[in-house]
Amino acid sequence: MNRNIIMLLALALVAGTALIAFNKWMMRDAYSMLDKNSSDIETAVEVQKNSVLDTLVIEKSTADTIQAVSGQRERLVKDGTKSVVAVSKGQPATVPQTKTRAHQHGDRPRQTVKSQTGGKAATQGGLEARTSSLHPKRTHQSTPKRRVKKPSTRVQKKLSPLVAVTYKNHTLRVTADKKITYKIFALKKPDRVVVDVVGHFTKALPNPRVTADGIVKAVRLGHHEDRVRIVLDLQRKMSPKWVVNHSGKSLSVAMQ
Repeated sequence: MNRNIIMLLALALVAGTALIAFNKWMMRDAYSMLDKNSSDIETAVEVQKNSVLDTLVIEKSTADTIQAVSGQRERLVKDGTKSVVAVSKGQPATVPQTKTRAHQHGDRPRQTVKSQTGGKAATQGGLEARTSSLHPKRTHQSTPKRRVKKPSTRVQKKLSPLVAVTYKNHTLRVTADKKITYKIFALKKPDRVVVDVVGHFTKALPNPRVTADGIVKAVRLGHHEDRVRIVLDLQRKMSPKWVVNHSGKSLSVAMQ
């Protein structure tokens, strides 16, 4: 009886061991996933902790910098206030001296020269300089001078009259008060012959005396700044020819 009980207990123990081993073999993937998840969670926690620490360090350095800047600004304001109060009370203002390169190498620093007239004169000079800087003097602007037009120095050329212009017996005759310079050419549409008497003449031109013939029907005069133009209007379409006779103050053009 006892032997059977022992055999049953041994079988139960073997069966339990086998079940535990089978359970572990079946749950091996779950255990590996749990280990991996736990390691990932630890890594994420470590990264977040480091980021929090970096943020705290940055905020602390920023606060220290702001505090240092504000302290330096308050110190400068206090120094400026003290110097202004000293000047208003009649005491010379103390200016903080900075160490120069020569002073750092052991040379003697430059000495400030005090005014020989005393602190009161220096105070008055400081107040006047301060007042002049706050209230600059107004300078009167000079009004621009008007430019005066100078009289023209150009010498006007002497104008001479054109004495007479006549056309008779197929010949144009021109008489002037000075030696004549001329140009002759023909134009088309309408057909005409042009005689330019070059020079400076008065605007009062003589009336041309014309006797019409089979070549010329009219004579016209036009005044220009540097010449007088004489136009001979032809009776018909033709190729005009002419012969010029020029002597000093007279000019004749014989039409052919």
